[in-house]
Amino acid sequence: MSATTAATSGDAVAAAPTDEETAIIQTLAAAAPPSDQKDAAVQAKNDLEVNHAHGGNYWLEAEALGAAREAKIRNRQDGTSAAKEDELRDELLLYLHGLAQAAKYLTEAEETVEAAEDPLPSFLSNGFAPSISDDDELCDVHLALPACALVRLLKCDAAKLENGDIAAWEPVTEQLARESPLRGGTYKVVWGTAVAACPMMLLHYESTDMRRSVLIVVVKSTANAVAWLRNLCIELVDVPLEWHIPSDEPHGAQKQKVHAGFRAVVNGFKLSCLDKEIQGKLVDHEENGLVGTQMKVVFAGHSLGAAVATLLAARHGTRDNPARLVTFGGPRVGNDALQTAIQRLTVHTRVATPGDPVPGLPCWWRHNYYAPALANAHWALHPPADDDVSAAAVMKTFGTDATASLTNVLSCSQLRRFLVEHPMHYYLERMLLYYNRL
Repeated sequence: MSATTAATSGDAVAAAPTDEETAIIQTLAAAAPPSDQKDAAVQAKNDLEVNHAHGGNYWLEAEALGAAREAKIRNRQDGTSAAKEDELRDELLLYLHGLAQAAKYLTEAEETVEAAEDPLPSFLSNGFAPSISDDDELCDVHLALPACALVRLLKCDAAKLENGDIAAWEPVTEQLARESPLRGGTYKVVWGTAVAACPMMLLHYESTDMRRSVLIVVVKSTANAVAWLRNLCIELVDVPLEWHIPSDEPHGAQKQKVHAGFRAVVNGFKLSCLDKEIQGKLVDHEENGLVGTQMKVVFAGHSLGAAVATLLAARHGTRDNPARLVTFGGPRVGNDALQTAIQRLTVHTRVATPGDPVPGLPCWWRHNYYAPALANAHWALHPPADDDVSAAAVMKTFGTDATASLTNVLSCSQLRRFLVEHPMHYYLERMLLYYNRL
């Protein structure tokens, strides 16, 4: 749905969230991990420390403990109901995540690894400065990544964000002020809102020469990644009619289905207000911007924010004027029918790291299959290689789904990669490495 259409269609009434959707939003909004997650983490850490009493490798021991717990849970699943299977799978995920966290913490403590500095200030002041001649898809990545990092600074207060409360935006404006002038242009806060643990921010980027003007709609991921990892294995539900996402011929017989939790978050946003803000900026640029330039709109997000941004972009785009979309470590969002529609309605640049398991999840729900992303460009950010110091060694193209999974439950080794390669700061570090090698 285009911004123009949305702004004039009135406020469509979103379907009321189901009990399950409401529970997901409450979980994501929680400031602290729930008690069962804490209990599982404590038990896993204690088991690992006991097992390590005679010395050894924490990660190998975590793998062994995880395999033993999985075998026990599989034995308990025989003849159980689907609901009980879900409960046991959740129990296993919490224990395995606790093992992975404990192994990472204990290993770093023994090796006296220093806490890494936030790479965002360095990224803002030393990052790539895109020019009007740069490849559009790669330029979208350059502009969207710092926006995804900046939105992490916001607290979830919809009223203050929407009303432009100075205190609500202060963490972002202060960070931008410290690094001003940025390389190649400036970012300015336009508007924002929030639902659950997901603030949304509308930023305006303008290049120093005023020839590139971009609106960036960016959605924050939840701080408690485990909260939504737990909710990845969830029901696929109908795409709301008020999103106006057209069906596509190859899947005309298949209804579009979307992850229930992601649908709940999108429906929680004030979408008509977002449309109005975007349309207002587009009209203002057309009337007052540099002659011969056109303002672009880019939707962006990392992790959970990537899933929400994907659905917002599909709602905003049309076949004649697809929305631009950049995702970092984004999960799958729905079935084949929805994914095919997203592909037709967006120009999607998908960035991941080689070992991040999230882009391959979820793979299924009961008898429903989650479709892999069908992006226009797929980029993988690799760690530095000793024998190749080129930029191409860091940022490489990959196929449609480099991290496909056959199960919704991550192993300890996958969770290890999740803890290391999925966080936002890892993407910033890899992109800085790429810039330094250009």
